[in-house]
Order: sequence, then structure tokens, then C-alpha cells
Amino acid sequence: MNEHGLTNDSARRVARHITDLGSPVETLAIAAERSLIKYGARAVEPLMAATSHEDAQVRFRSVYILGKIGDTRCYDVLVTCAQDLDPRVAQEAVIALGDLADPRAVTPLLELITEVRLEEDEDAFLASGRAVLAKLGHPTESRDKATGFSVSEESREAG
Repeated sequence: MNEHGLTNDSARRVARHITDLGSPVETLAIAAERSLIKYGARAVEPLMAATSHEDAQVRFRSVYILGKIGDTRCYDVLVTCAQDLDPRVAQEAVIALGDLADPRAVTPLLELITEVRLEEDEDAFLASGRAVLAKLGHPTESRDKATGFSVSEESREAG
């Protein structure tokens, strides 16, 4: 067994599944996701390392899997990934932080949604960030596009 609780054979399989996350064959990439989710906490360390992969698809899928596994060891990695230059990776990291349900995520998420630097998918990123903050019990304010007035998420739900 290695330090992650994996046999050498399992460690090779996890590495192969991580490679397959970048496959252009969607069914292969999805099968790899499912397999890695089944490994659970034993796959967290290799998946955290994969969030630095040069291929955005590998980063995106690794972040997704980390959120599904829900191990708080990946908190710092997910906060970093929420600032990824690829908007899909950044948005998925925000969602994964919500999956962790870790209250430490409130401060970095507030900072991220107030300093949005993504040009593509900005509205989706902001919506994800606000949804995660609400899930963590911290509703945010935004501006109504028509009036320019500040509107909290709570008042939107009531109105």
C-alpha cells in the first residue's frame, strides 16, 4: 500500500483514469470520472495533483470529482482552482467548494465574486458563486440590471 491507501495496482489504475479524463472520447472520460469517484478519499491526493495539469479538461474533471468525493483536504486546491483562467474550471471549483459545505469558503468566494476577472461565462460564474454562498448560509447582494439598485438574494426570493 502507498501513502494514499492504494495498492501499486490501484495506484496505476488511478493514474490511468486521470489520464483518461483528458480523452476526447466523452464516454471514456465519463467512465474514468465514475471510477475515480468510486475510489473516494484514496484518489484525493492524485486528483489534487491533477488540478495543475496543462489540459483544462483534466483540471475541470478533476475538480468535479473532488467536489463529488467531498473530502475537505482539497479545500485549498479548490480555492486556487476557483481562480483558474479556464472559466469552466473556475466555475466547477466554486461548485465543488459548495459541495464541501466548508464555511471557510465564504471569504474567498466573496472575494472572487466581487473581483470577477473572467470575461467568458461571467454571469454563470457569479450565479454559481452566489448559489454556493447561499448554500453556506451567506446570501449576497447584487445589482438589479434594470434599476441599478442593490438587491439581496433573500429579497429576490421574497419578491
